[in-house]
Amino acid sequence: MVNQIIDLIKDQYLSYGYLIVLVAAFLEYIIGLGFLWPGGTIILLGVLYCSNGQLSLPILIGAVWIGAILGNLLTYWLGLAGLLRLIKASRFYPKIEPYLERAHNFMLSYGRRSVFISQFIGYVRPFVSLMAGAVRLPLHHFLLYQISATLIWNIIFCGTGFLLVKSFNNVESLMSGIGLGIFALVLVVWIGYRFFLRQRLFSSKKS
Repeated sequence: MVNQIIDLIKDQYLSYGYLIVLVAAFLEYIIGLGFLWPGGTIILLGVLYCSNGQLSLPILIGAVWIGAILGNLLTYWLGLAGLLRLIKASRFYPKIEPYLERAHNFMLSYGRRSVFISQFIGYVRPFVSLMAGAVRLPLHHFLLYQISATLIWNIIFCGTGFLLVKSFNNVESLMSGIGLGIFALVLVVWIGYRFFLRQRLFSSKKS
């Protein structure tokens, strides 16, 4: 059963791997989805197939980079279009307000550089992009900072993952035996972390 799942995943990545990681990164960078969407895990699976030459690491990084840029741009545009006003008028605002305040304070502290710095801080990133659109930060400034930052971050993220799995002979050995156990452990920890963030964001505030 496990081998069948591995083969199915492998077939999808070998056929559509670059598109898969592009879409994964795109959704990961959209406001509200980053807490719920396992974009990082999906991208790392692509990195696994780069480690034995079945996919190209530079092309994969490029695909992730494009997806991140598009996701950031959509969030920026949503801020420009007035999503922040809708959030403030919604019943979810009391739960989201602390994150928006952090993003606002972050921008006050670092100015335009906040767009660059926030790309390295997952939970701040989408809120800063939204705030940048809401305060009408010029698009060319937003693009300059977020394009350069996402490129650096994705090179670090994908490159580190590539080096960590390169010691294994192939993807199948990584996803079997001890390798499968390690991957399962990392996945459980990641799901737990995401669930914790979701609970903090959507649970009612305690008085």
